[in-house]
Amino acid sequence: MHDSTNGETTVYHVDPRNLTGYAQVLEEGVDAGADGRLDAAEIAKTYTLGHDVVAQQGPDIAGGEPLFFVYDGHGSTRALADADAAVLQRFAYDAYGNMQTGPGVTQEIANAFTSFLYSGEKTDPTGLHYLRNRYLDPLTGRFLTLDAYAGNVQDPLSLHKYLYAHANPVMGIDPLGLSVEFDAPKGILAHQVFTEYVSATRGVDARLVGATLRNVVGLTGPEGSLKPDFVDTRAMEYFELKPASHTHSQPLQSADYYGQLFFYDAALRPTYRRGDSAGLIPYRHGGYPLGVFTDELGDTYLVKGWPEERGRLEAGHPGAGLLYYRLTKLDDTPIPPLWVTEGSRPNQEGVKVFRDEYRHHVELHFEFRIAASTALKGAAFVSTALATGLAARALVSTATVGLGFAI
Repeated sequence: MHDSTNGETTVYHVDPRNLTGYAQVLEEGVDAGADGRLDAAEIAKTYTLGHDVVAQQGPDIAGGEPLFFVYDGHGSTRALADADAAVLQRFAYDAYGNMQTGPGVTQEIANAFTSFLYSGEKTDPTGLHYLRNRYLDPLTGRFLTLDAYAGNVQDPLSLHKYLYAHANPVMGIDPLGLSVEFDAPKGILAHQVFTEYVSATRGVDARLVGATLRNVVGLTGPEGSLKPDFVDTRAMEYFELKPASHTHSQPLQSADYYGQLFFYDAALRPTYRRGDSAGLIPYRHGGYPLGVFTDELGDTYLVKGWPEERGRLEAGHPGAGLLYYRLTKLDDTPIPPLWVTEGSRPNQEGVKVFRDEYRHHVELHFEFRIAASTALKGAAFVSTALATGLAARALVSTATVGLGFAI
């Protein structure tokens, strides 16, 4: 893809398949030769991808050394740091992404070393946020063009054609510019996948997964209308499945989710307790595949789940019984016939579509660590890259930063 400004054309090499779940830029630069492609000498920035954009590197920025993104709970870039954890730039925003002033804060977009700012997405020189399908104007908090998604009558805010993140930009994001991530229709389908997963792995009646407490345990009164996502009547445990709209937003969302669990506590204890989340969905780097669904637009999504990190602790901890899920859209982009590592394939028959979809991918695993740092000491970035052919060369070159790189 490319864009043109002041007579110059910037070319972007994009990886449509990666662990962020969305198309991401691998490298960019000005097409000085006007041949529609980037030569090595024309590449201005390269990016390292993991579950987010981990780092960027360019010959004209910070002496060519890699810069690491430091995100806040919303997924917005709050700082850029070098390999020694020295912060080179800081950023601040209002709720809709307008850059703010403050001590040591870079306010002008033109002075920022990166264009990936608010919610971790690209900001163009005019201040508009590029969200793949549409541009968001942070001054009005509205998209500039009509929403292609028709919306859902059970989710009235989705019917607004220009609204961003259901008018709740603090808790929501919209990486595709179509609807707030994990809107109601997709959430319902994701929970159906969860129901099938629990029914198969625990051997329970699918009708009892997500049913009201009145139907599951015979609870009467107002509490009987509560609906935990899964109550195991044999193990006397209950669980709740929630969307994680962004890797770094989980702490923000958890506080809200804990509040819901407290209602279940009051209704079900002492007979029932919150279950061990890791015992229901095993922990796996990148999430454990639960299954796939196809939405009303004909798009297919893979549902991956993982336990609350602290769910392994005692049942009385606020995080016990909490599970998260994330959706990854599967497209039909043709991939050359390469190979795939056996360990990357889900072992569930229920996700055969996902296995077949990815059977021709080449998967590269690499890890690098920052040994000497202050804010980032001991941090490890594990990046799994899905790339093809020579495209893998560009991605690997961004990771060789001389910090214990290994494949």
